[in-house]
Amino acid sequence: MEEKQKVQVIFEFDREDFESLLSLKSQEEKETAEEVWNAMSKEPVVVNVDSLDEKDRHDVKVIMVSWAMYTTVDKLGNNMKQEVTFENQCNYE
Repeated sequence: MEEKQKVQVIFEFDREDFESLLSLKSQEEKETAEEVWNAMSKEPVVVNVDSLDEKDRHDVKVIMVSWAMYTTVDKLGNNMKQEVTFENQCNYE
């Protein structure tokens, strides 16, 4: 594999998802919600996982990489699914 290859994963959410999180936010954040939503919905948001602490960064990467892998396997079809299993990926010898 080439060292500098990267994969972009597209994750979408809607206004309802956004608003459901507002109940967890401060009053100040709620007051700026419309401005934040408008800015986020104008262009793609680049999320920098390096801003997270080490454990959270690891957890987010595990989730996103796994999700991307399994989505791709689904897209490639069932024959690929049978080849890419946990048992086939682990070498215990």
